[in-house]
Amino acid sequence: MKRPKERGGGDRQVWRVIVRHGRSDVGEYQLTFSSDERHVIEAGAEALSVLQRTRTRSWDLWMAVGLALKVLRNKVMAAINTEQPAGSIYNAVFGEWMSRFGLVTDKATRSHLFDLIDHREEVEAWRRTTLDPKEQLKITHPSSVWRRWKGKR
Repeated sequence: MKRPKERGGGDRQVWRVIVRHGRSDVGEYQLTFSSDERHVIEAGAEALSVLQRTRTRSWDLWMAVGLALKVLRNKVMAAINTEQPAGSIYNAVFGEWMSRFGLVTDKATRSHLFDLIDHREEVEAWRRTTLDPKEQLKITHPSSVWRRWKGKR
């Protein structure tokens, strides 16, 4: 995994990045992570790497990716002082950090992951009670799960 430039010590690390958008700099943004947050992000990056390398179907690996993206999204939103994950600055900063942490996913998958994480308890209950064990192993991609769950409600 690529690591951004680190500063700080102890339980928290401050990572800085200068983000360029087009021909101009968007700005320099610092994100501070606790050791727990770093662990979530690193676990998510490793999970995504396994999913991409091995073509494994795993709900748990996708949930690790989703949790990592959620932590990262919240950190970026705080760094750029916004309440909505939208806009050119957000997109540039979030994209840069996803790239640096090895968490790059396509927009649809990422959107469905955020939806699934927001409704995780309900979705997991639906998976346990509606899908047979074979389907649970087969239907793991965030877009597939989201469409099936949303259609069944």
